[in-house]
Order: sequence, then C-alpha cells, then structure tokens
Amino acid sequence: MHNGRQYRTRRKLELQLATLTFHIGSPKTGTTSLQNLLTRNAANLREQGWVYPDFFGYPNHLRLGIAFLDSTDIRLARKYNLEDRTKAIEEIDQLLTEQVQPGQRWLMSAESAAWMSPTEMSSLLDFLSHHFTKVEAVVYFRRQEFMIVSNHSQHIKLGHAGNMDLESTYLELGATSPVQVYANWSAALGADSVHARPYLEKFKSEPAALIADFCNTVGITLDVSDADEPQARQRNTGLSAEAIEMMRVLDAQVPLLTDASERGQKLRRRTIRKLLKHAQGPSLRIPDSLVPAIRAAYEPDNQRLVEELGGGDEWIEWLEQSPYDREGAAPAPMPPERVIELMRVLSYPSGPIDLREDNWTTAPKKRRRWLSKK
Repeated sequence: MHNGRQYRTRRKLELQLATLTFHIGSPKTGTTSLQNLLTRNAANLREQGWVYPDFFGYPNHLRLGIAFLDSTDIRLARKYNLEDRTKAIEEIDQLLTEQVQPGQRWLMSAESAAWMSPTEMSSLLDFLSHHFTKVEAVVYFRRQEFMIVSNHSQHIKLGHAGNMDLESTYLELGATSPVQVYANWSAALGADSVHARPYLEKFKSEPAALIADFCNTVGITLDVSDADEPQARQRNTGLSAEAIEMMRVLDAQVPLLTDASERGQKLRRRTIRKLLKHAQGPSLRIPDSLVPAIRAAYEPDNQRLVEELGGGDEWIEWLEQSPYDREGAAPAPMPPERVIELMRVLSYPSGPIDLREDNWTTAPKKRRRWLSKK
C-alpha cells in the first residue's frame, strides 16, 4: 500500500555509516520496561555513541511501526495520531531527515514490527533505507503458553472483553509462529542481521536479567537502578482471573467501557486501576484442556527455530519451560455475591462508574481528582 510513495532521499555520502538497530519485540516480552529504561538512559546512550530518539512523544517508536501496517486498531490509530497515514509517514520522514547524521548509531523500539507481513516489512525497510545504510533487528520470542495469557489480558485492558476468550487469542496467534517471524526478517535483512533471543519467564521476576541480555545483544550499557519502576509495573500488571471475568460483566452492562473514544478509554483505565487493587485471586492460566492443543500446534516450529539458531542452554531452557510451574486459575464464572461486592467498589461515589447517568461519574470536579488517584 505504501510502495508507490515517494520519500525524501539522502545523498549516499550523508548516509555513510548511519546505522539502525531496530528492537521489534515481539509483544509481551518486556518491551515497555525496556523502552522506558532506554528513554531514561537517552543521555547515557549518547555518551556511548547511540541515539535513542524521543521525537514521537512516547518512550517507544510504535508510530513508525504501526504507520506501515495495512490495518490498525482504531484505538492505536488515535493514540499515535495515525488517522492520516500518508501525513504521518511524511512527518516521520522529515524528522529522520533532520536528525540522522553521518556516523551515528540509532536504536529504536516498536514491538508491532515483529508480526509484520513480508509486504508491510518491505515497505518499512524501503522507507528506512533512505535514512540508514544498515538495519539490524533484535527480537525476543516468548513461549506461546505464556504469550497467550499475557496477550489475552492486554486485549481485556484495551476493551475487547466482550468478544475475546483464551481460545480465540490462541487462534489469533496461530499465524505468528516464531520460526516464521524469524524467517521473514531474515529474508528481508539477512540472517546475520537478525538477533533472535529467548524470553524466559524468570525475566518477569528478574528484570535485571532481561536488561543484561538486551544490553549484551545490542552492545550498550544501561543504568538499571530504577529498572523496576512502580508506575511501569502497574501499567503492565496482568489482570487476575477474577478481574478478567469482572470486566466481562462490566462490558455487557456499561457500553461506554468498550467505546474507543477518549472518554470511554479514560473510564476503562480508571476502572482497571480499581480492579488491580481490589480484585482477588491468582493470575489467569490456560486451562489444562487447552495446553495439549497449543503444544501440538507450536512445538514442531519451536524445535525448528532452536535448531536453526544453533541450540544453546538458554534456548533449551526456553523449550523446557512449563505452564504448570506457575500458579494460576482458568477462566470461570464469578459468584453473584462477588460481582455485587466489586460493583460497590467500582460504582460512584467510591469508584468511577455511575450507572445512573450515562455510565460516567457526575462527581464534582474536586471529587473527580480524588477519584483519579484511587
């Protein structure tokens, strides 16, 4: 869709030695934590000869990755100002033209790029070739049993509780096999320019281990003193099994919660903050009945990927991780009395939801500010 667009070109001399290391995810592999850490270390990276740009107004560069996708969720398009993609790409092109200098090493991060189709990838890399002589990719892969649960929780947070379940998330991920992602990017950049790494579940409790692995892969040093930032932890905390079921109940009763408008998403964020605080019980876990089907679908490709990458202890550990090693609960209906109990917490005046008037709190201005901190 973008192939016919003309981009501003740079003289070959200007491009000499300007390179880009592109962290492409994949999603749910600690990308947000890494992006926040890279943003806070931008000055430190410049001293090491690296540029981690902040010209998109976010710690990530999803605006670049999403701009070249053939289809985009309307919420993401609005969040990253991508309703007019042609204009957005021209703006990005202008920024790169002004800021990329000879001899620089750039580092950017956009997890949406991992699952690009070959056509989308070709358009993106053609665009980048006008600004960088070489592009390398860093990609982390997570085992599907864990990826599905994490991705499902994210779907719920974004407002899809009414039409998403674990099985449909599993089917959705069926077209995103790690071996296919690696093959696509290797075909586009060359195998030597794609650095595939295993995302191990221990990274969730040991974020410093993920940071050390990323730094070693890229060749940088980061200050990790604030790596486990509390605010970032809350943004990325997965919903418990009970919270997910409660969101299903709420989505059926409060239509504004699933609305893509700024007003609807603000209500959803405040509701989820409340649920993260008050919902009880373990995190979501794939039902035992679904695990064999997932493993049958993915294990052959996972084995093939590890073989192509030459094996190694870390990849063997990645293969041997088991979803049964973690506590969790499968999806289940909530008892009515628990639904009522949580509704008392979430409803006005103690919470953001007011079922009396248009599903939105009618609290005075001062009261609203107080509620937003709850």
